[in-house]
Amino acid sequence: MSGTIIVGDQNPANLNDSLTGGTGGNTIYGGQGDDTLVGAQQADLLIGGAGADSIVGGNSGDTIYGGGSYDSVTGAITNSGDDGASDTIIAGNGNDLIYAGWNDYVDGGTGTDTVVLPSGTWTGTSTTVTVGGTTYTRWDDGNGNSVYLSGVESTTTIGGAPCYLEGTRIMTARGEVAVEDLRIGDLVVTAHGRGPVLQPVVWIGKRRVNLAAHPNRAAVEPILIRAGALGEGVPFRDLRVSPEHAIFVDGRLVPAGLLVNGASIVREPWWQAVTWYHVELPEHGLLMAEGAPAESYFDAGNRQMFGEGALAALFPDFAAGRDERRYEDAACFPLLREEGPELAAIRAKLDDRAAAAFGPPASAPAAREPGWAIRMPAGRRARRAG
Repeated sequence: MSGTIIVGDQNPANLNDSLTGGTGGNTIYGGQGDDTLVGAQQADLLIGGAGADSIVGGNSGDTIYGGGSYDSVTGAITNSGDDGASDTIIAGNGNDLIYAGWNDYVDGGTGTDTVVLPSGTWTGTSTTVTVGGTTYTRWDDGNGNSVYLSGVESTTTIGGAPCYLEGTRIMTARGEVAVEDLRIGDLVVTAHGRGPVLQPVVWIGKRRVNLAAHPNRAAVEPILIRAGALGEGVPFRDLRVSPEHAIFVDGRLVPAGLLVNGASIVREPWWQAVTWYHVELPEHGLLMAEGAPAESYFDAGNRQMFGEGALAALFPDFAAGRDERRYEDAACFPLLREEGPELAAIRAKLDDRAAAAFGPPASAPAAREPGWAIRMPAGRRARRAG
């Protein structure tokens, strides 16, 4: 059975074409409520309707209409999400947050709209394409990938946020406490050298992520930093963080994913599901996690990703709406997120330590270049010391 029409009503609904048994060409209409629409495997037409809807195109080339209120719509988060299928995303009225995949066409409509692009350094070109009466400007990432945008006020790229795996022990005034047992107001030991050593937790976020079904699992799968990987007794137990979680190494904040060497710091792709925690202090700082200095959460506009609502469930990439400039300017130490001599020197030091303590790597060093890694948008460079 194909060509099924799925219609919601005036109440919130969860609509998924896979529930109908259809095989393609379905129409999913959310109606009046705040709906969640998921296209799944078919080339679908998804219409959000009048509510504040969350819409995912799925694995085929879909046409997506955001509809009325404040919607969040996505064709695919990365190429791995839909194999680069060309989605047409029409956001409609309101201030929309739109996740575009490679080869997608995005019409922001009215309002102030933001498109979240896949990782890369995206640049608008002078090339335009007119489809269905709408003129789109082509954006390229320099690696042969393109998206086409119209009526979009701002763009950002998929990045990340500092996440601690459930069970990670954080040093506090009352000793080490598992991150899931922390409470707002708890005093934690900090290591960034500004203000008192003991600082209160002001917010805790939590996200359960189904890695087995995630369209870009490399963006959220754990990075294992083995005990002693960063120095003698640092960390003093194995530490697991998200790929974008910055670790303090030689005066720099470096995302854990850029330190992967296959020996002392490795990816763990076999996890089927994980629960991540985010710990915020009065300002961006360093917590002591399993004895290693690692960053706290900083709210740069993506706090809503870490609740238990529908939006967080649809887009567990920890980066939607994050303002990279705000994060960069507020960082407690200089960020190092680019290839270059400084990063190479840090890697070489950690590699030497790994070789002595853990033996040769289990995988090639090329594994360091994961597809999720942020590259700063054109005209922006990570802040450096000095």
